[in-house]
Amino acid sequence: MMDLSPRQRAMLVEMRVPPWWPQASRVGPQEAAPTPSAVVATIPVEVKQVPATDSKKALPVRQTGLLSWRLEIPQTLYASAPRSETLATGGCLIVTEAFWAPEAPASDWLQGPARPPAGHLLDNLLQATQWPQNACVSVLGLRAMTPKANTEESPETLPADLAEWMGRLAPNVVLLMGRVAAQQALQTTEPLGKLRGQLHTCHGIPAVVTLDVPSLLRHPADKGRVWTDLGLALPFMKN
Repeated sequence: MMDLSPRQRAMLVEMRVPPWWPQASRVGPQEAAPTPSAVVATIPVEVKQVPATDSKKALPVRQTGLLSWRLEIPQTLYASAPRSETLATGGCLIVTEAFWAPEAPASDWLQGPARPPAGHLLDNLLQATQWPQNACVSVLGLRAMTPKANTEESPETLPADLAEWMGRLAPNVVLLMGRVAAQQALQTTEPLGKLRGQLHTCHGIPAVVTLDVPSLLRHPADKGRVWTDLGLALPFMKN
């Protein structure tokens, strides 16, 4: 390859392009530049050993970049009885990050005329499975706590509070929707993808992990994956 003229080199410098072609053209067969693999092989690589962790250990109350969570009062879905009456037992208990306004009854955010898109989608999913016709369905919301929240509830008691509600509601199966619900209920740090597709046990009750409804609004193509997960819980609803 011919060397560049001074004019050509000046044009390359003006365009901020390094004029490296002359040097490359002088490399002969005996002076071939080393291949990239050869160069990489000579660079020492330091491998850091990461200590193994137990994924089943209790989660810290506050993780870096994560929030603390508290449980809301459970709501019975598709029930004509007011919230002040005794909650229905059995059926399915859904645990999910609360996407509805605080203190909003299920009749408003699930089937009301002003329901949010997430409530509309959850209603469609549950109606398609015909769960309301087979047994009761309750929902237990996880609400994010602000660091300065003035409340008697403590995030340290979340596992105990969840176990108490499990005993009072006595569901046949628990549906854990979303990463927050799955990790908090199962007290694990495993990612959502590894928790899906299998049966778990949550305080002695069969549990199924799936995606939450807000994520389905962002990624509608994942609805088929949720439908598959619901199929794992359906046999327990028919008992």
